[in-house]
Amino acid sequence: MAGLPGGGVVVAGKVWTGAGSPPFTPTVTVWSADGSRRWTASLPGWSSATAVVGTPGGGVVAGRVESADVAEIVSYLGDGTPNPGFGVGGIAQIPVPSYPVVGGYTPYATVSALALDGDGRIVVALVSGQCDNRVRACRYSDGAVHLTRLLPDGAVDPDFHGGTPLPIGVNSTPVFDLRSKLVTWADGSIGVATGVGPDAVTKVLPDGSGLDRAFGDGGAAFVQPGAEAGCGVGDDVGVLDLRPDGTLLATFEHGPTGSPAPGPDCDWVAVQLTADGVLDPTFAGDGRLELPQWYLDPYTRSSSDGDGGFSVIVPRGSADPSLGNTGEGLRVLVRSYAPDGHVRSDHQLPAYFELSSHSVVGATLQLLDSVVDGSGNRYVHSEGGDSPYRGLIALG
Repeated sequence: MAGLPGGGVVVAGKVWTGAGSPPFTPTVTVWSADGSRRWTASLPGWSSATAVVGTPGGGVVAGRVESADVAEIVSYLGDGTPNPGFGVGGIAQIPVPSYPVVGGYTPYATVSALALDGDGRIVVALVSGQCDNRVRACRYSDGAVHLTRLLPDGAVDPDFHGGTPLPIGVNSTPVFDLRSKLVTWADGSIGVATGVGPDAVTKVLPDGSGLDRAFGDGGAAFVQPGAEAGCGVGDDVGVLDLRPDGTLLATFEHGPTGSPAPGPDCDWVAVQLTADGVLDPTFAGDGRLELPQWYLDPYTRSSSDGDGGFSVIVPRGSADPSLGNTGEGLRVLVRSYAPDGHVRSDHQLPAYFELSSHSVVGATLQLLDSVVDGSGNRYVHSEGGDSPYRGLIALG
């Protein structure tokens, strides 16, 4: 899900048909802030888009992996039709770099993030790895992050790492990742936030020749260098924002998921980095804000507020008095933080999200994502356990 620059939101998912093989249709849908649907486009095959981004002209770019070998980047115009000037029929294909797979494991690949730079080029973060469903779902498996840059017409940019995927590593060790976040600088540099293993924000040179060694510690800013290894299980990056003053805001989410679960010293953190990749003491006193431990929920999400601040969105049961619940059932709390790290507002919602006449209510609620569009409207996307239906709510 992604907020659109001109307002509204794009959501990638599946429409459940209940029949056929597969019994669903992968789709990309754009909604207006008033809840009206602008358009829906269907994708062939099984795989939903795993990353989406809006374009200045009102269009959408989506990325997915239909097989473990090839990633597809799909471009749509503002009316939902395929972009005829992009790739072949609006689709560009990128080979997925291979990852060593040991016995008993299966290959895994996903498009974990997309971003547009100032020249309209598309930065693609690809994760390839292995998974063993006997331990945990592929979503929590390890993998290596690679960056590819496409030109506005969908061709691979030959001026970025020679037209080949760039592996992102820290101290010669692959960065493991579940959900990446990307930002781009005016000069074409690329920022990558990854969470599994040592939480870090990495800065890549504009030509893809390697890391910007003047940033952080040799190209990477480590935000939790002393975190235990188990903190990497079930980890996500919620926010990576490049602010107008050159500082970076990032949030790292450690949920108690996978096997084994993270220990008590695994912190949810928000950090602010200076332009050269150092923790900024003007944010929360030392550049690093530990979020309250009741945020350690597998379906908690954080997102940018679009003004330099950020919010944490968490579903909790009525038995949790810290959320002010009074026995009225499951609630969702949206807690907003100001750019300097202090709490500026709490907004509590009933756990009832409705979309296209379907709704999900109850303790199986999962928060999938939350974003803010270019007009400042917040959108929270939910799913009800094993239900095929999604829910979307817009907060003005």
